[in-house]
Order: sequence, then structure tokens, then C-alpha cells
Amino acid sequence: MKIMYDEMAFAIDAYLDLTRHEWKEVSVDGFVRDIVSRTSSRFVVGLPLCRDEAYLGAARESISVYMLVASSLAVLPRILLSVTGWFGRKYTARVLNQLRRCWEPFYHTKLALLSKKSNTLSGGGSAIEPNDSESDEGEPNDRQHAPLLQLILRHAQRHRPTELLNIDSLTRRLSMVNFSAMHSTAITAINLLLDLIGSDTEDGTVEALRDEVYDVMGSDLTSDCWTRHNISKLRRADSLARETMRLRNYGSRIRFRKVMATQGVTTPLLDEQQGRNGVVVLPRGTAVSWFSMPPQRDEDTYEEAEKFQPFRFEWKLEALSIDSAIQNLGDGGGKVELAKFSTTSMQHLGFGHGSHAYAPGGSLPMGNSRC
Repeated sequence: MKIMYDEMAFAIDAYLDLTRHEWKEVSVDGFVRDIVSRTSSRFVVGLPLCRDEAYLGAARESISVYMLVASSLAVLPRILLSVTGWFGRKYTARVLNQLRRCWEPFYHTKLALLSKKSNTLSGGGSAIEPNDSESDEGEPNDRQHAPLLQLILRHAQRHRPTELLNIDSLTRRLSMVNFSAMHSTAITAINLLLDLIGSDTEDGTVEALRDEVYDVMGSDLTSDCWTRHNISKLRRADSLARETMRLRNYGSRIRFRKVMATQGVTTPLLDEQQGRNGVVVLPRGTAVSWFSMPPQRDEDTYEEAEKFQPFRFEWKLEALSIDSAIQNLGDGGGKVELAKFSTTSMQHLGFGHGSHAYAPGGSLPMGNSRC
């Protein structure tokens, strides 16, 4: 969280450039997408690549291409799919080549470091010095501070050495990581910022959030304050983000899953209208998804469910003891008691629910939103 806060502060200052202007008009969409791409890239690829404008532009363009091609193929008649697919493949390949050129120097540098460490280890030396957070080349050695891409390369070196030398394959993987890290994160952050501004007049949201931050972290806000322990105490920030996800989830039909069990899955069916119970058999290969909005706007679960109340979940947490909140968590009985942004239940499906909850990169919306 510290490096994410550092990068967000740097990115906001760089984007707004307020040295000559007291006020500046910006596009919320462009502003948030730029900040999110920078902070997410700090987590994914690290410095200095996360501040390279060519790389960031190629990463954002690859996401736009994926969305454009996927949405086009979904709505066009079947007779046009072959032609559209051919153009989509060519367009995607061009964008991926552009992304590859941007990160290729980084790739060769890390590859040389990995080879050097591998040779050192085979010669009886230590590949990682436990008391040194960075090597002589400035590469983070500990898993806590190493960017995700570096960990991917390490994993490939140990378990998939043939893929380590295939930069085209790694570029496709990087583009998928960027899609998960930037796309949903940016949409969530845009909605959260608009809800924050829109609710401030009635609920005093901005001042309440500032008071909470000062109470938890003190008035001297430095990057050292932004630890997981301190952030976990920001109940109002969590409540605001959770309420935004409840009402502004960017996809109402979400979390596509495929049945992988050889025998399929048999699940209970309760038909209240017909007054009968039964079962539904889902064969292997069946695609399953669900609508998240109905349970998240259910008047039986949420008072004034259609109204945005930024501190709805903070109030619920304060009204109950922690023991009773944990006891009722995710019981499907119509209560969502814990105010944590990341807590899933049958009434909060933005990140899914159950053993396979959370999309890839699901932790990044949480970190970005809190910062």
C-alpha cells in the first residue's frame, strides 16, 4: 500500500500540474484512468516502466481493443463474424506488438539478472540476500516489494523455462494482467469519485472521510502511514466504496463460471411461485453467471435500497457487536453486517462469493479506492 500511495501522489501531481493554476478543469474519466493505470502499473511492472508514457498508452490501448473486439463479436450477426474476427485479430496483434516494443528493454534487463542469479546459485552462492531489500542492480529481492511481472518471470524461470524465452507469450500475459488491474479498477474508481462528490452536500462525505483519516493516521500524512493495519481501520472509506459497488456495479451480469466437474454439478432448486422444490443438473462445460443488481437493491435487505448512503455499512457495523456481525456474515439471511469493502456475501456480489470469489486483480480496486 505504501508504494501505491507514493505512486498515486506522484501521478496526481504530474497530471494536474497545479504549480501555475489554483483551479483546473479535468475530465473525470481521463483523469481517473490515467491515475489508475500509473498506480496499477507500479504494482505490476514497477519503476521506471510505470511512468513511461509510451508503455502506459499501449497498455490502455490494448484494453480498449479487447473491449471493442469482444463487444463487436457479441452483437454482430454470425455471417459477419469471420470478417470482423479477422480484422479484430490483426488490430489486436498490432497493439500487442506495440506493447511488446515498450517493455522489451525491461524484459531483457530482467532476463539478464535472472540468468546471473541462476549462475550464482548453481555456483554455490545465494541468489537472494535476505538482509538486502535491493540487489546491486536495484532489483527488489523480497516478494513484498517486487513488482508482479518480476515474480511472473521468476516463476517462469523455475517452472516454465520455455515460456520464459517467449516474449510474445509473456506480452499476452502482461496485457491480460493489465486488463484485470486497470479496467475494473478504473470504472470502480470513477463511480466512487462521482458518488463522493455527489453525496457531499447532503452527507458531508469529504469532511467525514478527512476526519477519519486524521483520527487514524494523525495530521502528518506520509506514505509510512499507509499500512494495511491503518487502512483496515478506515471504516467510512470502506463503507463508501462498498456502497458504490452495491449501486454502481459496472456489470449486472457478472462472474461467468464453467462447470469443470466430470460428473457435473447438482444444485437445489426452490421454485417459490410453483411451491415445489427440486434440483438442477448442470453438465460439465455448462457456463454459469448471475445478476448482481437484484439482491444488492433488495428492499428486504437494505432500507431505502435505491438511495446512495455513503456510510450505510459503517452504521450497520456500529449497531452490532463484532461477534454478532461475524455470526451473521454471509448467512444468506438478508443481512450484510461487516463494512469491509472486500467482504462478500449473497447480498454483495461485486467480487463474487464463495471459494472462487474475486476476479484476477481484485485486490487492486480495493487498494486504489482507499488511497
